Amino acid sequence: MVSAQGAKPKVEVHLPNHNMRLEGQLVSADPNHFTVLFDSGNPSEWQSLRRGATVYLFVSAKEMLYRVQAQVAQIHPPVAVCALASPPAIVDRRTEKRYIVSMIVHVHLDDTVFEARITNISRSGARLVFCRALPVGTQISLQFPILDGNHEISARAEVCYTMPAEDGTRWFHGLQFTDLSRTDALWLAKLFP
Repeated sequence: MVSAQGAKPKVEVHLPNHNMRLEGQLVSADPNHFTVLFDSGNPSEWQSLRRGATVYLFVSAKEMLYRVQAQVAQIHPPVAVCALASPPAIVDRRTEKRYIVSMIVHVHLDDTVFEARITNISRSGARLVFCRALPVGTQISLQFPILDGNHEISARAEVCYTMPAEDGTRWFHGLQFTDLSRTDALWLAKLFP
């Protein structure tokens, strides 16, 4: 999961029953251990993360999200070494079939319009390739043509995940549509059943 080139995979560490989430990068991995360098964290969060604690690691790598159960083996803020208790499993959060596409879209964000590309789509969401990282939870508006440009879909969407492309110049974003007109929802359901 860790490549010699490009950005290190992003990691979220979840501590069960503590409603705590720390973010960082996977700096090394072997079959038994992952080493995580955390981006930030306040002291109260670090106190909950102690040696022997069971954690769930969510690793974004190679355009996929993996979930691993682990135990904290060593903790020296801002670094934690975690012993793997389960093999990495792919997390598939999709509820609808995705269709491979290549569509230019207009992204409306903070009163600015950007051009981006959708690389897959369903009636409930899409994958957006964009020139910058959008934080999870960001609300955006999209406009994109369908039917050879005879109809334009307008949608509001929420960013569900963000991960860098291996070349470091683009970001992949999982989007969930949060607001579509009835007509646009029907077109998406007809074109992408």
